[in-house]
Amino acid sequence: MDIQDVYASHKEDIDSVTGWVNEEYQRCFEEHFAPVRGLYTRMKSASHPATDAELERILTEIPLEMFAAAEALSQYKLAKAVLK
Repeated sequence: MDIQDVYASHKEDIDSVTGWVNEEYQRCFEEHFAPVRGLYTRMKSASHPATDAELERILTEIPLEMFAAAEALSQYKLAKAVLK
């Protein structure tokens, strides 16, 4: 039995858990990382270099948003620990 067989036999469970994880991420953390993803895509653009305003945002606002994300993660872990 190889890993593909094991995966295939548990595909429904894996898909269910993956869907739940994606929903939890969207609910709890997407708001913190969506702006960062947008800037990351913009920074990769060869045809449109980053503006001064975007660079300023990367240096000032994004680090603060990561603190908010860390706090959200802490609250999430606490809630899950309480449920245990």
